[in-house]
Amino acid sequence: MDLAWLPLLRAPSPMKSQFGWKFESDIDGLDPYVIWGYATDFSGFGDGTKPVTLPLLIEYDSEPHMTAQSAAQPASERTALLSRLRHELRNLAEQRAHGNSVEQEQSRSEEAMQRNRAKQLVVTPLLDRLLKEWGATVPEVYLRQIANTKAHRYTLTAQVSPQFILFFGKPWTFPGSPPIQVRALLSMPRAAAAQIRESKILQSQVGQPQQPAPVRAPCIAIIDDGCPFAHGNLRYWDNVHGQWKSRVRFLWDQSGEASGTAWRVPQPMGYGVELAQDDVDGYLTPRTSSNGELDEDGCYADAGYGAVQARWTHGSVVTDLAAGAPNPVATPGTAAAADLASAAPIIFVQLPRSAVDDPTGGGLHRYVIDALRYIDARTSDATVNPETKCPVVINLSYGTFAGPHDGTSPVEVAIDDFLEQRPDCAVMVAAGNAYDAEIHAQVRIRSEGSKALRWSVAPDDKTHSFMEVWLPPTDEFGQPTALAVRLIPPAGLGPVSPLVTIGTSWFGFPAPGTAGPAICGIVYPTSTPQGKYGTMALLCVAGTQGSGNLAPAGIWTVEICNQGSGTVEIDAWIERDDPSFQGRGKQSRFDDPDLDYVTPKNTLGSYSHAVHAVVVGGYLDAQSLNRPPAEYSSSGPGRLGHGRSGPDVATVSEESLTEHGLRAAGTRTGDTVRLKGTSVANPVAARRLFNELLNGNPPPADLQKGLRDKADQRNPYTEGPERVGAGRLRKLP
Repeated sequence: MDLAWLPLLRAPSPMKSQFGWKFESDIDGLDPYVIWGYATDFSGFGDGTKPVTLPLLIEYDSEPHMTAQSAAQPASERTALLSRLRHELRNLAEQRAHGNSVEQEQSRSEEAMQRNRAKQLVVTPLLDRLLKEWGATVPEVYLRQIANTKAHRYTLTAQVSPQFILFFGKPWTFPGSPPIQVRALLSMPRAAAAQIRESKILQSQVGQPQQPAPVRAPCIAIIDDGCPFAHGNLRYWDNVHGQWKSRVRFLWDQSGEASGTAWRVPQPMGYGVELAQDDVDGYLTPRTSSNGELDEDGCYADAGYGAVQARWTHGSVVTDLAAGAPNPVATPGTAAAADLASAAPIIFVQLPRSAVDDPTGGGLHRYVIDALRYIDARTSDATVNPETKCPVVINLSYGTFAGPHDGTSPVEVAIDDFLEQRPDCAVMVAAGNAYDAEIHAQVRIRSEGSKALRWSVAPDDKTHSFMEVWLPPTDEFGQPTALAVRLIPPAGLGPVSPLVTIGTSWFGFPAPGTAGPAICGIVYPTSTPQGKYGTMALLCVAGTQGSGNLAPAGIWTVEICNQGSGTVEIDAWIERDDPSFQGRGKQSRFDDPDLDYVTPKNTLGSYSHAVHAVVVGGYLDAQSLNRPPAEYSSSGPGRLGHGRSGPDVATVSEESLTEHGLRAAGTRTGDTVRLKGTSVANPVAARRLFNELLNGNPPPADLQKGLRDKADQRNPYTEGPERVGAGRLRKLP
């Protein structure tokens, strides 16, 4: 194969024309996946169409080390950060546009071009309250802080123009006292057609009441995919009005693809489409016959809701396990089957399919945090008191494999901040299914030594594959880490890459002079927004099947060379890319026949090191075997001694040795399926916690500890916390 390796500054269009990079240091602090996106013209992102705007998760931190004094600041003083952000961002943008370095001042004509380009940035037609002229659209919900928000940190999301990333995507430190530090992560773009339709809906909503009545009772919230709102397990018969009513009080489709006439763009989110309870019930009533039978297919057709066309969805199973009536893991007819969760109001946030299928691992970032803020908004009663909120148990059963695994990712930090602001809520996070997936490698490399990691990329993978190599900030002697990385294609299928050192990036193109998308690459910045301890080198391989420029399948080799004076321990994770419902992905893995470097330790999911989240592993419900952890249930501890030691608890995810997984609802009443994984253990634990919460035990102030205490405590002399945490939580009290 004729493969040409080119450095960042010599890479062909569209990279230079879109980003205007002039120096290798321009990549420092940028999300490495953004760099790869531009190297491939975003061919592996979303639907493969080059996006006009990009969704970002942006964290502003004005005080990295929280002090007791700043924590005690009154709420009125905590709102100052957002106002200051607007001012500082505008100032920085003006400086960047005019040029504020010696290199930028070399050519006045270049300065003029830069200013003109900045003035012509593309802006989405949705809500635009922050940095309008710089191409950023921020949901209104982020313009008013949750009560008790920390004074020093603020996380928001935005839809931005590509040029916005050039100005603000790096971890700038704004001057002042204290300085403001920035981290920004890319998420998966949504379909352009949905965004156009949303703008039309927004225009039609002008002058209409924007906020539906919130949920005023403790509820269960699901962040997932495919909500069967007409399912018999999620509805009840209203004897007063003689009609079916759904317990789904709010359904927010973040993709914006649902097409029924009742859908509205939710305020204060500004994108996607939403149904409130009356809207949901409005689809049920016309499809109810005189004898009370409900035509569920007709309901979904009227709603234009294609997310539940299949016999089952991940969301149908998870919602039934968390809140279905009756409880699917209880014996029918028993008190446990008619538990409090069986009557709970439900809020469902549907993640965009493009984000769920995303192999970059970052596709969900923006949408998860937006989901939390949406749930907060829909459980806050502004008509009585904005601070009057209802307790919520939130289930998040999606996650990925890669990331820093130390609790410092912007998403994990934002989850922790949310839970400190809403102590009456619990965010339940599945531990992950990577224990036996062969996706984590850990090696120690001596000075002047090297290590080769064999990376098996499947021949029928229509998506891109990624490996993150995480480095500590220093070696054993406290000196800066000095590692170089080389990417070697399968034998005989192309030349090897140069030895790439920190602060540089190289990309492999199909032929010399080719202007098309890269098929492989190494992005190796000196710092990365994904974590705070050390940095990460991103190894990228394009899809091996489909259209466009394809990468060769087979064993790729990642060679890591230690050019420093001391031994360095590195961790490498291959990102999740297992087959989706569309069957596009194919999980790559380490090929380590001697079991030299592959380890199942430190495989908890990408959001599982959030300190205040309740992380749930899975176990096999076989008493004769002492209920062992499920073979796939991920393990702690965290990287470099940071992060959590393991999940909080483990609960049943495998019913028996012969009946794998748990049986729960499909998308139509009476239809059931079996699904295994910590994705099903998580809603079982969420249901237990909700029932305990309504029974007053544990108190709202200590939901995480309360659930740990309910578990059958593990024997600390025979078993560690890495896979079961405090112990095994029974599926029923």
